[in-house]
Amino acid sequence: MQEAWIIWLFAYALGSISPAYFIGRKILKKDLRKLGTGNLGAQNVLINVGVFGYVLCAAFDVIKGIISVLVAAYFGLPEYALYVAGLCAVLGHCFPFYLGFRGGKGMATTIGAIGTLWGIYLIFGVLKFEVLVLVTGALFVFYTLFMVYLTFRYKKKIEKLGERQQKIDELHQRLLLQETKRKKSKPEQPSQQKLE
Repeated sequence: MQEAWIIWLFAYALGSISPAYFIGRKILKKDLRKLGTGNLGAQNVLINVGVFGYVLCAAFDVIKGIISVLVAAYFGLPEYALYVAGLCAVLGHCFPFYLGFRGGKGMATTIGAIGTLWGIYLIFGVLKFEVLVLVTGALFVFYTLFMVYLTFRYKKKIEKLGERQQKIDELHQRLLLQETKRKKSKPEQPSQQKLE
């Protein structure tokens, strides 16, 4: 449990690193909390600095959430601890201790954390699904090929059976015809009752 607390503190400290604050200080030489929307998020950077600063800030904010969850997962913390690590990164982004607890809204960091949490489950889910599809697909292909093989293998035998049955039917018809002719050709013998 002590390991979890250390990772949560790390996640908060990582989340509290505000790229919007440093971009504003470096490029504009001003505090972005006093400009535009008044928060230290990527949207305010877009308004005041431009697209390049926005992309840089948003990417860094997303990566904070990703790293926090991955570090917790790396140390084998239970599932709830992964969520807490992501939450700590978001809280660090929204309430950085060195900026008077005034940060951004936390959307990008939340997207990074939740995306990573769901991504971990999605990767395992996709792997299981792919294995299922491979096994099912292999069975389907095998079954189809086996049925095609059986069809061609026994098609000739079935045709031969049909020919034999036809010959048997013809032979049966001839025998019936001969029997009928034989009965007609025999003269009727008078019965003994009539003779008496």
